[in-house]
Amino acid sequence: MNAPEYLHDLEQAFRKAEDPERAEQMTAYMRGQYEYYGIMAKPRTDMIRAHVRDHGLPADPVEVVELCWERPQREWQYVGMELSE
Repeated sequence: MNAPEYLHDLEQAFRKAEDPERAEQMTAYMRGQYEYYGIMAKPRTDMIRAHVRDHGLPADPVEVVELCWERPQREWQYVGMELSE
């Protein structure tokens, strides 16, 4: 499974949990440096853990982490960091 396929279900979960109002607040707090889905840390961590439980760790973690860092929403960078641990 390549990196986009690996992240597909997690992306769907993020889109369902998206909170535009909170995303705007988070972006403002970070002085416009990042875009956000508006997902708070606990729910995001729970989604990542459920994803890893369902899909396992990626076959090519470096490719997945690089893809996470290329995406505009800050939550993806958090995914990359958590998968790197």
